[in-house]
Amino acid sequence: MSGASYEDYSKAYQEVRHTKQVFIPAAAAVAVGSVALRAAQPEAPEKLEEVQRVRETTNALWNAHKYNIVNCPCGTRLRLPPSYRLPEIKCPHCGRINPI
Repeated sequence: MSGASYEDYSKAYQEVRHTKQVFIPAAAAVAVGSVALRAAQPEAPEKLEEVQRVRETTNALWNAHKYNIVNCPCGTRLRLPPSYRLPEIKCPHCGRINPI
């Protein structure tokens, strides 16, 4: 992949989906051009601190409303309202049936 362009995106989509479908016309892809890819950079510490504060606040709200947490072996945390009465729940990511 040479850069970030509609043409590159279209080629990647076709590879992943194993299809020949073209949803961006070639004329449009060429007309816009390409943008060089930049090197990956770690997130700024301020951003990580902000994300951590949001997580702590969200968890406090879940706990205040007495939501139950079921940890699936796939790593997904399922939060269930106190009114949830079924004896098990299906993980939306891996499909495993977890007891409550």
